[in-house]
Parts: sequence; C-alpha cells; structure tokens
Amino acid sequence: MPRANLSPAKILDRAVHWVDIHGYEQLSMAALAQTFGVAVPSLYKHVPSLAWIRRGVAEHGLRELGDAFQQAAAGRHQEEALRHMAQAYREYAKGHPGRYAAIQRAPDPGDTDLQRLSEHVLCPIYETLETYGRTGDQATHDVRLLRAALHGFVSLEMAGGFGMPLNIEESFEHLIAALDTTFRSNLR
Repeated sequence: MPRANLSPAKILDRAVHWVDIHGYEQLSMAALAQTFGVAVPSLYKHVPSLAWIRRGVAEHGLRELGDAFQQAAAGRHQEEALRHMAQAYREYAKGHPGRYAAIQRAPDPGDTDLQRLSEHVLCPIYETLETYGRTGDQATHDVRLLRAALHGFVSLEMAGGFGMPLNIEESFEHLIAALDTTFRSNLR
C-alpha cells in the first residue's frame, strides 16, 4: 500500500471537509484514518488527538465566519449591515453544517487563539450594533439575541422544521425586520 504522505495540515483539511458531509459529532480518528486508507496509529504520528483536530475545525470555522461577517458589514450600517450579516450567517450554516456545528461552543477562556478568532466574528456585530447606538452590556445582550434568533431559524430550517406552506425567505425577512426594530428601540 502506498504511503498517504500525511501531515497535520492535510489531516486537518480533510477533517474540515469531512465534517460538512458526515457531521461534526461523527468525527473520529477511525473515520479520518479510513479516508486516508491508513490505520489510526498513523494519524497519531502527525496529530496529538481528536480534540486537537476538533479545535482546528472550530478555528477554521471561526475564521471563515468572521471573514464573511467582515465582508458583509463593510461600509454598511444598521439594517443593511444586519441584513447582510444575517444572510452570511445563514449561508455559512447551510453551506458548512459541520464547521458551523464546531463553532457553537464558547471557547475556553484560556485559549487565546480561539478567543481572538471569536472576537473576529463578534467585532463586526458589535460595530453594527454601535451604529444603532447599542453599546456596553446592552450590546452584549443584543449579540446573544441575534445569535439565538439566527441559530434558531437556521437550525429549524436545516432540520426541515418549517413545514407550513409559506415562503421561508419571507419568514427570514420578517426575522431581520423584527431584529432591526428591536435594535432601533430605546430599550435599555
């Protein structure tokens, strides 16, 4: 059998794509080894653990989503920025379901690299909220509201949870309009 020419980067790249097809929770060393046609111990010669690979998948996902948010919000304010970021979020979750699943847990406070990547995701959101005049603790509550609303919508959509005969795009537009109205309000 020819050698698989493994490296940490190749293994991580394979994992990043594998999770989008098979699911983040199904990721295992055995499953990855099978894709390379090698035994599990061969992977351990290049990567320390499954946890290391999972962290790498999360890192990749945070970087991609942060980049998507940066691009979506660039030069935009309030509702326009909110709409573009919401669409970017939805597209990312649907287009990369495994990577999306990998970024749902808050990073360990001691993991400065993942914390920095989380800030890369959050920065355009906070900047957009600031254009609404939302700052401080209120902005943090708003970030949680936005994330819960978008995650809930996207999760239901991906699970086939919108069975009523009504256009899903219209429902998504209603969600964005409701968030915009909330962020425009003086509720503190």
